[in-house]
Amino acid sequence: MTTRRRTIIAGAAVALVVALVLVRVVSAGPEPNSLSLGEFRARLDTDVTEVVLLDTDHKIEGVFDNGREFEVRYPAGYTARITQQIVDADVPDFRVDSQQEGEWVSLLLNLLPILIVVALVLYFLNRSQGGGRVMSFGKAKTKSFSKDEP
Repeated sequence: MTTRRRTIIAGAAVALVVALVLVRVVSAGPEPNSLSLGEFRARLDTDVTEVVLLDTDHKIEGVFDNGREFEVRYPAGYTARITQQIVDADVPDFRVDSQQEGEWVSLLLNLLPILIVVALVLYFLNRSQGGGRVMSFGKAKTKSFSKDEP
């Protein structure tokens, strides 16, 4: 690889990392208040206007009447019980997010390691054979002989 190509690849990698960091910084909002489960149950009947139950993470996110956001963590076997308590409290906006990933994402995540391994094997095969002849391992190089050589 030439130095120009390496410089371009390194620059693109640095730009990608900087872009990812900027996206994370810009999209990060204020942290929600963390409540204990007891505090959440005490305030559930009075001043909770929105609740989102994140089933896979065992977390509840919501908004109080005054607009402040909160989050509550609960034990793994407590999902049915906390769901019933929220329904009984008659919260105006209650949603359950089961957080299932899409089929394409799942397929990509399952095939990505295989593709990386295949790419690495092909790269090392290319490097070990002097470059440019990855899939020509069965072919012999032609040798030129002059008339004087037997």
